[in-house]
Amino acid sequence: MARLHDRDYFYKLMAADTAKAVLKCSCLRWREPRQFNDPFDHQVSFVFPYTKQEFSEALFKAVERLVYEEEPKFVEETLLAKMILMLRGIRDRAPREKIQATLASGLAETEKQIDQYRANMNSLITVDLNQSRVLCVTEQNDNVVMWSHYADSHKGVCLRLQCIPEIDNTLLAARKVEYTTEFPLFPTLDEHVRYYIGEAPIDFAKLLYKIPFMKHQNWSYEREWRVHVPHLADATGKGYNDWKENPRVFGAMYLGCRIEPVDAVELVGVAKLKYPHMEIYQAKASTNKFALEFKKVT
Repeated sequence: MARLHDRDYFYKLMAADTAKAVLKCSCLRWREPRQFNDPFDHQVSFVFPYTKQEFSEALFKAVERLVYEEEPKFVEETLLAKMILMLRGIRDRAPREKIQATLASGLAETEKQIDQYRANMNSLITVDLNQSRVLCVTEQNDNVVMWSHYADSHKGVCLRLQCIPEIDNTLLAARKVEYTTEFPLFPTLDEHVRYYIGEAPIDFAKLLYKIPFMKHQNWSYEREWRVHVPHLADATGKGYNDWKENPRVFGAMYLGCRIEPVDAVELVGVAKLKYPHMEIYQAKASTNKFALEFKKVT
């Protein structure tokens, strides 16, 4: 697996019962996007930075250029590419005005279809992205708000997950989440026209898989990283999958400052049995500042 970063570890917060399941099977829990607490997560659409009229006008100029001025070099045989070749074949036998009128009529129909084209594309994006699983991790283990949100109000745990190149583990492929206030932009007008004609490709997969790594700026306190698996074939009905990891990945466990004693005893017991290398810490609320402090237990 290609390593996409130079980090040595990440953190994963979870409720105590989830931590028990994770540690007992040496698995990490990957969730479907529809379970996320952010309604925009994986649900955003592309923004087209031009109007459909601007697109139609630019398309007209590009087609006219290839019919009369430049030798076309197509990388894909689109309907427009076929029309351009046909028009080039008759351009010396038909008045230019007639060809322009035929071209304008055809592109007028294209303009009418643009809105539906955008809607269909964005609908397919949403469907595609929701057929995936995501592993979410963070750079930090001491964010009080994240302990409240993701570790059952400090009654859960935080695991330190190691990135280990020699065992080629999942976390080597983690990518940093980008925090923004804007939906992603579709390619430029010129790039879209060239794609539509067949002159240049657009890497839709690259565009599509930027979306799972985009969140609103308000979430930036999470300092999140993700590993994304698309087109999942073996999704469970639970909305998550527990996939095995090498036990060496589980490097340390931090018990929440409000964890139930019975949960702490069970989790420490599992850790000592299955992960003798694991460091264990107990969190407590600081008495002189808004912060968590961790004391090593074993």
